[in-house]
Amino acid sequence: MFNPNARWDRPLPREDTLPGENVDIVVSFKQGGFFPLWFFINSRKHIIKDVHLKWQDKKGLEVFQLFSVSDTNNSRYTLCFSQQRMKWKIIEEE
Repeated sequence: MFNPNARWDRPLPREDTLPGENVDIVVSFKQGGFFPLWFFINSRKHIIKDVHLKWQDKKGLEVFQLFSVSDTNNSRYTLCFSQQRMKWKIIEEE
């Protein structure tokens, strides 16, 4: 069903425009899904303390799993996993 109030103007993640670099992320598979546990940036390990939000976006046939997380230093990140390319990116860092 068409939703006229949906946000069609939001930018969707694309491989060629995602800021930052590919990152290695360790995940846990539970409750029918997966959740990030920790990741490395510049050889520094960031342990994820909280997953605040998990959502999914699509661009064409490509499906992105996105996670809003905070680490033990209370820094917030938005992590993006491309199911088609099997790559993780950090698309936002606060």
